[in-house]
Amino acid sequence: MVRRSLQKFYSKKLNKPRVYVGRLGDISFYRKKDGYRVLVSDVSLETGEPIADHLWIRSEVLPQTMGLTIGDIIRFTGIVQNYRKEDGSMDFGVDVVQESFAKGVMAI
Repeated sequence: MVRRSLQKFYSKKLNKPRVYVGRLGDISFYRKKDGYRVLVSDVSLETGEPIADHLWIRSEVLPQTMGLTIGDIIRFTGIVQNYRKEDGSMDFGVDVVQESFAKGVMAI
């Protein structure tokens, strides 16, 4: 299922970095060529507009090294990108463009 809430922000000409807020979840502790995989749930724009129930984002830095723990509300800057899933279908996700997370304020 394509994330329609993210698709509306994807445009090769108009796509721009946005601030997202969500709850820090699981972290894959193995290194891949593109860094760690970090689960963020209850993702919304900084304005409060819901975006996705969850996203897996890539990071070169482990959030724990910044004093964050699972369950913390975080903010990050990212850009919507399309990608091909393992089953061959297309979907949309958020690529982090600012390599740091910050504790955010969000009512969940």
